[in-house]
Amino acid sequence: MIIATIAPNNSFVSFEFLKCILALPPRYSYRTTEGSNIAYNRNKIFNFVKYGKKGEDLLLIDNDMIFAPEDVQTIEAHLQTYEVISGLCAIGYKPYPPSVFKKAEKGYEFTSYEEGIHEIEATGAAFMGIS
Repeated sequence: MIIATIAPNNSFVSFEFLKCILALPPRYSYRTTEGSNIAYNRNKIFNFVKYGKKGEDLLLIDNDMIFAPEDVQTIEAHLQTYEVISGLCAIGYKPYPPSVFKKAEKGYEFTSYEEGIHEIEATGAAFMGIS
């Protein structure tokens, strides 16, 4: 599996993020990209995997995420069954609503979430696995 981080220009990562990366086993390969256009950077990573590393799963991790090796292993295991899976990311302020959305009349709005794996209408890609 390829672990990819996408960062804004001149971005510095927190020590907590660095500790998360260093705690991972050495079997993963890594890819990074940096630039002002996050969507363009994600597409660069997708194209690298699609055209250059066919057959490998991809885990996108934003450089402001905190995670454990078990979280990465969970995504990796679920990619054996599902094509796309996302970790549930809390955002904002307490009580930290999860970044799960449903279609609304004008765009998307937050929605409640259920425990376990289920289909959702939209979420962020801050910790997303793609098979």
